[in-house]
Amino acid sequence: MNITIRDAKIEDIDTILEIQKKAFQFQAKKYNDYKMPPMVETFDNLKDELEKHIVLVAVKDNQIVGSIRLEKNGFEAEIRRLSVDDDWQGNGIGHMLMDVVELQDQSIKRLWLLTGAKSYRSINMYKKFGYKLYKKEEYKDYTLVFLQKFLTD
Repeated sequence: MNITIRDAKIEDIDTILEIQKKAFQFQAKKYNDYKMPPMVETFDNLKDELEKHIVLVAVKDNQIVGSIRLEKNGFEAEIRRLSVDDDWQGNGIGHMLMDVVELQDQSIKRLWLLTGAKSYRSINMYKKFGYKLYKKEEYKDYTLVFLQKFLTD
């Protein structure tokens, strides 16, 4: 499968948001939280993210099929909003995005992310990438789990 990972552009925002909202629909239903941040993010929110952080898209045949974000803070970074189009799930695109985002900045020593405690498929994928649970936190009516990975030189 010929997938290209590249930096997102302003003209990609509408497609990124459409894929993201579809991808997070299952989570919103599972947690009965249709106002979770990925579901209510706006064009202007994402435009701001593009200017401040790393936003990558996966492209197949000139069509965006997934995206991921990296928000760096010193020697740490949060991986955020991994989203793959429903039609392309199960084809390794999420894995490709994770592989590429982890290599974005060699000065990063610790990566972390969060997801819902009942998001077993996501948690298992992150564990396969070497992420380990380090914290749980109550959020609204459900529990978030935080996973981290330390990078070595």
